[in-house]
Amino acid sequence: MFVAGDGLSAYYPKQLELQLYRSIQNAKALLPDVADPTLGPWQWLYGAVGKPTAPILRLNLLCLRCGFNAVVCCRASILAILQKKARD
Repeated sequence: MFVAGDGLSAYYPKQLELQLYRSIQNAKALLPDVADPTLGPWQWLYGAVGKPTAPILRLNLLCLRCGFNAVVCCRASILAILQKKARD
């Protein structure tokens, strides 16, 4: 159980949960074919990465493999990683 203190707001767990929810929603928009888009966020997450011990890490790695920034706990906004073409 979370106890507010040490400089953390009592609302911190809820804020963290909302941030994770938004991140999963962003991943659903970026990767619509990875899992059923009609699923809720938590079900979609497990549909996309299975049920590993570290689903957030697996989701970030999936986004990176698909050419996007990590979406969870990332300070940068969502960016597509473009492949540079070799010059002749």
